[in-house]
Amino acid sequence: MKKVIFIILILIAQTAMAQKNGQPVIIDKMQQAGNYNIELHTSKNNITVYLLDSTGHQLPNSGVEGMMVLWLDAKKANTFLLKPKGEKGFTVKTDYATHFISCEVIFTINKKKIKAVFKNE
Repeated sequence: MKKVIFIILILIAQTAMAQKNGQPVIIDKMQQAGNYNIELHTSKNNITVYLLDSTGHQLPNSGVEGMMVLWLDAKKANTFLLKPKGEKGFTVKTDYATHFISCEVIFTINKKKIKAVFKNE
């Protein structure tokens, strides 16, 4: 329970910081992925994801590879390579940033895959 409260507080603080800096940010979801968490943010034409450790800290993106699969409907999907954003995030620019059914994020660190699926409800 303490971990959930801690993660919620982190999300609130990050949203406040982003809005303070003039960036409209929507934190869609956070998913647990093994010993990690994956955080997904969307805006008009951009999706940004972060890999977090078990304590909620964003991990550096160096040495991390990632890809994203956006399911537009039951039969159609678009696959993207994640591009580094700053020192800790990854981003994809797409017209489908807010128009997908689900989004699968897959990170690879030292040949180990870390995966989460986000539903756009």
